Amino acid sequence: MNFFTLDIETIPHERTDGIPRIVDDEGRAYLEATGALPSLHAATCRVVQVSLGRRNRTGEIETGIYQWDDYETPGAGPDDIERALLRDALDAAALRLTKGHQLVTFNGKGFDLSVVRWRSRILGLSYPEIRWELLGHPYREESHLDLRILLGNGNRAARGTLQVWADAFGVPARECGALVEGWVHNGNWTALREYGESEAATLVLMYERITGAVEGPSSHIGEGAGRETSRHPEDT
Repeated sequence: MNFFTLDIETIPHERTDGIPRIVDDEGRAYLEATGALPSLHAATCRVVQVSLGRRNRTGEIETGIYQWDDYETPGAGPDDIERALLRDALDAAALRLTKGHQLVTFNGKGFDLSVVRWRSRILGLSYPEIRWELLGHPYREESHLDLRILLGNGNRAARGTLQVWADAFGVPARECGALVEGWVHNGNWTALREYGESEAATLVLMYERITGAVEGPSSHIGEGAGRETSRHPEDT
């Protein structure tokens, strides 16, 4: 089956500054209004990157990166930038979905898909061709396979990060989610882009290892850059 992966990176929305927070024992500040970290709730975050991945016909991993800095133009405000980013990413995703390609995520049914859906609606975008309810159904995999639910044996509350599972399967992975906000605020877009590309490649390799599309661990994910597409040959 043809498939493609999706992963997003988010930061707190600028309008959450000054909103009351509850700080836990580990120093994490949750918004009182949502009970969630501001970067992890669709009403209080900004999507700064969407990464898509797939295996192309020549056997290479292709990644498409839609990132905030690519849309910064004179006179464009934050809403304009995020809207354009999501529009291009969802245009690409919708095209693949309408061709019958399976969406693959890690916790996409619990986070990525919901955030993309409601951030796009908040910003005035509409994608009636995307069957959001079907894609978000926790136990239907034909259109959207959430590797986190699969690996948790159907338990939506199962613990285990993508990096933990990737290590178990011998797939290279990085854990840099805590660095994203700092990268964005410091303008380190190259680091964010490289992270998005590695996450997309990790998801492709994980899908293939889990479904038996390839045998044995992969030892390398190549580097690449570029807004539209970069290729990551897999060394085995």
